[in-house]
Formats: sequence, C-alpha cells, structure tokens
Amino acid sequence: FRIALNLTEAVPQHDAAITVFRLPVKETCTGCQKTVYPLEKLVVCQHIYHKKCFTCFHCSTKLSLSNYASLHGHFYCKPHFNQLFKAKGNYDEGFGHRPHKELWEPRDDGDEGTCNCS
Repeated sequence: FRIALNLTEAVPQHDAAITVFRLPVKETCTGCQKTVYPLEKLVVCQHIYHKKCFTCFHCSTKLSLSNYASLHGHFYCKPHFNQLFKAKGNYDEGFGHRPHKELWEPRDDGDEGTCNCS
C-alpha cells in the first residue's frame, strides 16, 4: 500500500486527460416547463413532474403514484376517474372521446376495407 505525497502522484497522467467535468442534465417539468431538481422529481409514464404539478386533470387535486389513474394522456384522481366512467358507462364517452365500439362498425361510404381508427 502506497500513500501519495503530492497531487500528480495521486492521479495517473492518462486518467487526468480523459476526465471531463459535465454539468447534470436539466430536467423540465411536463406540467409547468420549469427545472425539476432531484428532491422534487416525480416520474410518471416516462414524464417528469414536480410533485406539486402532478394533479388531477378534472379537479387539480395533487396526485401521488398510489392514487391516480390515467387515460388518453391525462391523469385523474380515482374518485373523478370513477365518476366520469359512471356518467356514460364506458371510459371513452365519459372522457369525451369517440366510443371504441364505433371504431369497429362498418362505414356508410362503402369503403369497408380501410381502417377508420385514426
């Protein structure tokens, strides 16, 4: 075991030339577009949020990883997710989207061979 007596002896020359100082990557909140620091970071569905910015799309209640539901790119508190489902009886109509069953019905224009699920 050898103790280095000066700084040049402690760091080999070939390692010193390779070492590059890099600043950490700035991460931006999907909700407010501001910088997110590690202690306030929340990752949901591959999106980064401040903990305070992760809120229900319907009522703006603060959400956590244990109390949210998502549909069509929006996040909801569980009570509103269930309420919107009960309003129409299915998730698509309750959330203002075209019912999924309509995507499978034949079109009236006689062009049944093309996909209409855009």
